[in-house]
Amino acid sequence: MASSNPAAHGSRVTAQKSNTCNGIWLPLKFFQESEPGHPMQLLLWFAIASGHIGIWCATFNRTHATAWPRGWRKLIERAIILVTGGPLLAIPFWFGWSRSWAVTYAAAHSTWLTGYFILCSFAFCFFLFTWLDRILRLRRPPEVELLSSERIDVEQVVGKKLTAGWAANLLRLVPGNQATSFSMDRYRIDLSGGASETETIRIAQLTDLHFTGDIAREFFEQVVRQANAFQPDLVFLTGDIVDDMKCLDWIDPVLGNVRSEYGKFYVLGNHDRLIRDEQLLRTTIEKTGFRKVEGQWHDLPIRRSNLKITGNSLPWYKAALELGKLSRDPHSKKIRILLAHSPDQIDWARQRAIDLMFAGHTHGGQIRLPVVGPIIAPSQYGVRYASGQFRVGKTLMHVSRGLSGDDPIRLLCPPELGLFEIIVPATTAGSED
Repeated sequence: MASSNPAAHGSRVTAQKSNTCNGIWLPLKFFQESEPGHPMQLLLWFAIASGHIGIWCATFNRTHATAWPRGWRKLIERAIILVTGGPLLAIPFWFGWSRSWAVTYAAAHSTWLTGYFILCSFAFCFFLFTWLDRILRLRRPPEVELLSSERIDVEQVVGKKLTAGWAANLLRLVPGNQATSFSMDRYRIDLSGGASETETIRIAQLTDLHFTGDIAREFFEQVVRQANAFQPDLVFLTGDIVDDMKCLDWIDPVLGNVRSEYGKFYVLGNHDRLIRDEQLLRTTIEKTGFRKVEGQWHDLPIRRSNLKITGNSLPWYKAALELGKLSRDPHSKKIRILLAHSPDQIDWARQRAIDLMFAGHTHGGQIRLPVVGPIIAPSQYGVRYASGQFRVGKTLMHVSRGLSGDDPIRLLCPPELGLFEIIVPATTAGSED
């Protein structure tokens, strides 16, 4: 016979929900029965909070790897910050209560919250595994040797403050901010394949300059001086050059002073779309001697070697879609080089038998946490290719940390000027692919 007591019926429903919850995920029972601050409770909270942050950082990274309109991405970015930070702000209140009644009650009566706690816990395990895997794989490919790395504090060199605007000046005060210095990293990359006769080609890579006005022009002029001192054969500019129309006239005094023996080549990046007049931007860049390579093959003889260079600014600029796959003579000694803005184009590079790919876009994560490393990188691969050298199939890829950003903040991730000595097989200028 059914009970006519509503209170008793409600008590049974509550108990059933609570028992169901405890049956789904036993750690919730531990939340109910343990005192706040218990070591295991702290560990569970750490797993939930870390998984929560990881889920939304992964969402942020994949969103910013797309060609969606900037306004939509910025809206999603603010929503992610709110969704990520709001729950974390509530955690201190948990430890201030004598009993964990709020979370216990919510978990026991809310299936979605229980499910989200479970999701965060599994996400923590997944991110922990991928972090360990990345650390174990974080070895420089054997073809790559770091010859030297020199840090240059440009404010000390020029003798003045280089930030402008209240936001940039505020970020400048953050302890350890490296935004007005850069690391001059010099590498040797052996692509000779054991050839008996070789040629060494010197390449300088400039990427992610982000001319916004937040960091003074003198910073970039100092970078160019150091690049010129390397006496490069080639200079590659791999996108995100100008963010603000008011800085368009920086292109000539900065990039116009870049020197190279055999040519300067460029691709655009996603932030270059902030300059609405694409043709004006390209014309201004090309007046400084840089040549467009997106969607084109350029045959380039250099002394006793022969290179084949192309560019890719996908998904933001579509020219590379028109560049079909190119068959390759297995006996060819011609080295193929790709300038790409994003490391996400690594599969495109592999499909076209690219030997060496230069990319940027990720800024190395821009803020790296001690031990953990980067957690933010606008890539469909997350932080896997945040910066460094990677061998993917037969393609070797270098991802630069870039020279600046739309926000002048760098922690444990200094801006990078990449200088490369590329050893390639000696061949004849007229050899065919």
